[in-house]
Amino acid sequence: MTSGAFLAGRENLLKTLMTAVRYIWIFSAIVAGTAIGTIYGWERHGLGGALGFGLIGFALGATFANSPELVLELLVSIYG
Repeated sequence: MTSGAFLAGRENLLKTLMTAVRYIWIFSAIVAGTAIGTIYGWERHGLGGALGFGLIGFALGATFANSPELVLELLVSIYG
């Protein structure tokens, strides 16, 4: 195996890992946002609140999934 082939394989591996991490991030952000919204809505307002706040949580989770930098900025501004 030549060094060029090794580096190309390494780049492909890093690309694959970054894609996997990105998909895990997207999934977890959307699920967490939806779950938090649904639980809050259910506890405070019943079934209608669970549906409404679940939808709001889904939208916020999708927004955060699209921009991890936004989540980091919010965490730094809150705890920094």
